[in-house]
Amino acid sequence: MLTANLFAQKETFDVFTYQPIKNWNQEKTDKSVTFTSMDEAKGAFCIIRLYPSLDGDADSKINFDNSWKSIVQDPLGAGDAKMEDISTEGGWKLQTGSAQFNKDGLAGIAMLVTATNSNKMVNMLVMFNADSYTTTLNDFISSIKLSAVAAKNNNTSIRNNQPVSNSNNSSIVGLWTNYILETTGYNVGGMPQYTAGYLRKEYQFNANGTYTFRNKQWLTKAADITFLYETGSYTVNGNQLTIIPANGKGGFWAKTNSSKEWGKLKKYTDYKLEKTTYTFEIINDPTYGNGIILKPGKPTNRDGGKFNAPNDPYEFRYSFRNKESLIDNPPGFKLSEAANVSEKNTLSNSANSILAGKIFESTSPEKSGSGNMQYKTGGYWTWQYQFYNDGTYRFVYVAASHFNETKLLQYETGTYTVQGNQVIISPGKGANEEWSKIGKTSNGNSDVNNRAINDTWNKKLKISNRNLEKITYPFSIEYWESNKANVLALQHANDTVRDGSPANNNNSYYFEITSGKSDLSLPKGF
Repeated sequence: MLTANLFAQKETFDVFTYQPIKNWNQEKTDKSVTFTSMDEAKGAFCIIRLYPSLDGDADSKINFDNSWKSIVQDPLGAGDAKMEDISTEGGWKLQTGSAQFNKDGLAGIAMLVTATNSNKMVNMLVMFNADSYTTTLNDFISSIKLSAVAAKNNNTSIRNNQPVSNSNNSSIVGLWTNYILETTGYNVGGMPQYTAGYLRKEYQFNANGTYTFRNKQWLTKAADITFLYETGSYTVNGNQLTIIPANGKGGFWAKTNSSKEWGKLKKYTDYKLEKTTYTFEIINDPTYGNGIILKPGKPTNRDGGKFNAPNDPYEFRYSFRNKESLIDNPPGFKLSEAANVSEKNTLSNSANSILAGKIFESTSPEKSGSGNMQYKTGGYWTWQYQFYNDGTYRFVYVAASHFNETKLLQYETGTYTVQGNQVIISPGKGANEEWSKIGKTSNGNSDVNNRAINDTWNKKLKISNRNLEKITYPFSIEYWESNKANVLALQHANDTVRDGSPANNNNSYYFEITSGKSDLSLPKGF
């Protein structure tokens, strides 16, 4: 009896209690327990790996799907799992699936067992390529017992799906990273073979509602170093995270002999800014640390393109990092320059940076006639906002109709403040003016000639007081592919003195004006 008890002595790891496999190599760490058997003469192998428990979903199939993707599908290149019937043991629901895999010369069958009890989950992975291991596998699996866990109180659910105040983004403030080491494949023991290469992506969410995104890739098989950045603002509303980019750029740098050094800049590349709303989920994992799952429902430039299996939802995972970033900037690169603000007004202390230094303009050409017989008259209405780095702004409105001998100039100046997805316009002074033109427009002129006359400023005929409105606009900056430009959308359900009547979705839209692209003419010395 003593001999039998010694032989049957079991070991524990996390919630697992199991009988070790005699004559198999066993490697035990705080991250996993791995049993390995290899027959080099026959080219046969079997690997069993137990993972520590972590908090998951109450739905056992959701836990399996997430685990299959991160443990089997992504690292081994396996396809969709062939599922077995769900079973229950000791309060744990067992989901089991398997599929063939072939990754860098390592081929066989991968089987994953995911056990769920309340909101706790645990995984066991088996990889093998020979039927000779079947009996040993069955014996080992039969020896496993899983400890019971206390049911989780819904009021202390580890998943942060509770609504967050739109004015309080504290739930995601901090540095979130996705750091991946480049590999050339896996050895027979199933361990990855690393190179000097890496892929690093990260979000820095600031408490003032601004963010920075950076992506650096140094891969052994790539000729250049890739780096891109993005800055802008973000808002949190419940489990919805909206990213509103304002600036961004990508580029390629030459390599040196070290993966830690930058070579010379080769070229910059176009980088599309995308306003994106993610459904997000924060997971507090005592073993692996806190993580955030971003679900945009589509590929994004900043997170990466399509890499999921067919019919899988798009989601991107980042881990909270309570240390400094591992991404170094290219030589001479400064985030303050990326955000188009001065050195004394960097992203870390300026919520206005998303608008600072930018001009946004909207123009409606005047047309005459009806239906398909409309033609341009050379008249126009133009609205323009100019936001300065010091927190002040200028607004002008010019109405120059072909059918009026005079034209209007309305303007105001004041201050602006950005708070999350809201901009507060606070005018200080302004006026409404009426001017005469030089010359008269005519139906006999082309719209180009009439436009040239409408652009002139002859004499100021009258000036009147202007109604100054302090307004808080919910706003966003979007990229319109059709116009190849960023667009500022100011939301207002009612008419305003500045913007007039709202357009679609209660918004007034203004295109960002880059150097030399504005056609607006203003009086000399204005």
